[in-house]
Amino acid sequence: MVKKFKSPHRFWLAAVWLTIQAAAVGVAHADLIGDLCDANADPTLVIESLVEEAEATGMAPSTLNRLLAVGYRDSESVVDLKLILCTIVILEEKGLPPEPLFEKLEEGLGKRVPLKSIQTAIIIQGEKLQYAQTLLAGGKEPLADDVNVERIADLLDIGVSRDELGRLFGPAFSAPTDMRVVAAEILGYGTISGFPQRELNRVTTTGLKFRSLTPEWSFFIKVIQEARTQGIPDETTATAAVRTLAEKEPMEDLITALKLERKRVYNGTNRN
Repeated sequence: MVKKFKSPHRFWLAAVWLTIQAAAVGVAHADLIGDLCDANADPTLVIESLVEEAEATGMAPSTLNRLLAVGYRDSESVVDLKLILCTIVILEEKGLPPEPLFEKLEEGLGKRVPLKSIQTAIIIQGEKLQYAQTLLAGGKEPLADDVNVERIADLLDIGVSRDELGRLFGPAFSAPTDMRVVAAEILGYGTISGFPQRELNRVTTTGLKFRSLTPEWSFFIKVIQEARTQGIPDETTATAAVRTLAEKEPMEDLITALKLERKRVYNGTNRN
């Protein structure tokens, strides 16, 4: 009896087949969403399916129920309800983190904002998330960390310009993405606090140049605030920070140099 050997190509072909099947499922799902969200689709006939798609994005049942209660008030509201659900489902399908979209929805519902205005707010938020994702990907296939995408979108909300973000994430620096995000937060929250722009640029540029902006530097805004309570001028704080970053020392050394209380710096959020 002749023993038959399995061709090694058999496993490769099986892997290719599975990949094709997965891609086909993805395309089919995208087509389904396209049909549900078609402008000519009767809202009353597609809402049930859209609700299932919204649940799959992770939308909280309580939020969805509140939205449905408002959306079923009249025929015009049902149309807006469909548009909101479609917007969230489509943006999530594109790979954007849905949590910031849910937050916009919940905020609008809480303030009794018209559904049409809520949809506009969600679209604007989605565009910011899309920009952040593209920025962090650096022109490559978007695989950015959702947390960083949300952090950059938050900075756009507080007024950091896209030109400023483009500079920090541009070719002038070779620092890792996480350090660039920290630099952007120092710039954004430092600007809100009234810290001199020139000094913020010195700090962020030094940190990126020496690749020393570790995650703890997200608390630099707290250092600024605590230093001010001690009567320390902003320029002095900036100079000490630049020295610490240039020598690649931890922010603990900056806190010590300024004679601040560590527990007060690290108490609470790093943003205010």
